Amino acid sequence: MPIRMSALTCLSLQLELIHVEFPTPKRREIGERLCLGLNCKTTPYMAHKTEIYGQLLTFFCEELSSIDGMKDFTFTSIHLGHNTNDVSPPACMPGSIMVCMGIGDYSGGRVRIEGGKQPLNIRGHAVVFETAPFTSGTFNGDRWSITLFTHTNWPNTPAKVAKRLSDLGFPLPWAPSGTGVAAPAPDAPADPEDPVPKGADTSEGDDSATKGTAAQAQTITHQMTHMPKNPHCEVCSKAKMQRKRKMRVTSKAVPVEGRKVPTKFGEQVTGDHFIKNTPDDVDDVDEDPGQPKDTVGIVIFDRGTKWLAVYPKASKTTYHAWEAMQHFAGPKDKIQSFYCDNAPELVSSARGLGWRLSTATTVMPQTNGVAESSVRHTTEGPALNPL
Repeated sequence: MPIRMSALTCLSLQLELIHVEFPTPKRREIGERLCLGLNCKTTPYMAHKTEIYGQLLTFFCEELSSIDGMKDFTFTSIHLGHNTNDVSPPACMPGSIMVCMGIGDYSGGRVRIEGGKQPLNIRGHAVVFETAPFTSGTFNGDRWSITLFTHTNWPNTPAKVAKRLSDLGFPLPWAPSGTGVAAPAPDAPADPEDPVPKGADTSEGDDSATKGTAAQAQTITHQMTHMPKNPHCEVCSKAKMQRKRKMRVTSKAVPVEGRKVPTKFGEQVTGDHFIKNTPDDVDDVDEDPGQPKDTVGIVIFDRGTKWLAVYPKASKTTYHAWEAMQHFAGPKDKIQSFYCDNAPELVSSARGLGWRLSTATTVMPQTNGVAESSVRHTTEGPALNPL
């Protein structure tokens, strides 16, 4: 249900949004986005920039109360976007009501709600609807988007976090009058007073705030997978040692005009071998010396879908490489581009299968970096978590 906002309300909101400092967009992200209020990583917490923009939150609540039909609206989180097509916030509570608004000098960008009959215009409107997946069309101009919603982890929010949100002026749902403490939703099996599980990461901030710190190195999540590498983790430092990288003058990604980023399976595939080197002083008493052993691994990685496959083989031959590559592609998939080093087994197999082939520079593994990273990702797993 679109509710039209006055021109004065739109202008006032835009003047407030201009002063918001958005975090640096991640690689390949379009536009800027910021989440205020309740967020969740392993446990619910309040986003660390919420208190900084407390005045902005108060202004939002005052403006919303002036819009007909919005006075009694409740929410726990605010998703702000600037020139981004992704206006749909993650982790919205099913069955709750959310509001999406568009502000600025732009055209297009209508919102299409899943199951809706036609796209809705959010420019200068507050579109109220029951939580459902929705997408935004393309637009021209400068657009600010505001989405108010109830986070899916609101029933599990600790009382301390709910109290802080209430003190900042969030119109929280299911909160007893005057307490600011979250009460469980009907039929919600959650107790806000339950202690946080040991080892859970309850740090406040965005999702990348604790990465690479000593505290994050001791969490259960990192100890189970050791990904990504943490310089404060002793296991990571020993098991993930490598040579110094050969890098360009700048480490930032340089966009190449006209080059399409792969998104589908088979558009860009890369492959490489690795050999299991067993020391001579290690005796495998449980293995029959007369039986062949799988000492070679063929690693194949699809860049479009991030699919990584590993095939253990007894020898480094064209026959075994052909077999692995046939299994990776399947009978109906088409490999448009295959990149590898100059290993004759991989080159011969790719040509025999009719794959378009490109090869790296000989004796320079840096020119085959994606495949080398995939091999390292594969071999580091057993080294980090030996049985």
